[in-house]
Amino acid sequence: MLRPISRPAPAPAETETDAAMRIASVLPLLTIKARRWLRSLPPRVRRALDVDDVLQELWAKLLDADHHFDPTIAQYVTWATTVADRALWRLADHLCRQPGGTLDADPADRRAETPLETVLKTENRQRAAEAVGRAIERLDDRRHAIIVRYYGIGRPSQNVQELARWFVEPPGRIHQLRIQAENQLRTMLTG
Repeated sequence: MLRPISRPAPAPAETETDAAMRIASVLPLLTIKARRWLRSLPPRVRRALDVDDVLQELWAKLLDADHHFDPTIAQYVTWATTVADRALWRLADHLCRQPGGTLDADPADRRAETPLETVLKTENRQRAAEAVGRAIERLDDRRHAIIVRYYGIGRPSQNVQELARWFVEPPGRIHQLRIQAENQLRTMLTG
């Protein structure tokens, strides 16, 4: 019969100092990871962030999760990389989902539309929505479910982590399937 591993709890002051030293030891790796991650974001999201912001977020996440680190299971660099990757995935998911309005709209432009322009825009939007709906229906079941759940079509939206739990797949695979589905939709709509 296996016994649970019990470790004596270290003194709080020692824990925080040790955690800060461990995090500082992987800071160069985290800096490289943060810079690469920032380059992968869309420009509208990237403009609002700085490498220091991302590093501060990672530092706080690692400090908060440090009590879960067990040197008998993994090396600190491996554990910290895993925690950082998950934090960056969540942060990217959160940042990319924030409503940013129309990307090419000029907020200073307050010219009123004519009634005819309003009607034409509404009809074009309806046609576009119908075309997207038909294209989504032509996806295979798995990609259809991912797109519908991710974008919240007819239901509350779910992030990649929630979809990964629902599909019992790693978040990276769900992200991959979503990108493939979006590419298929793009091809269907432009072809």
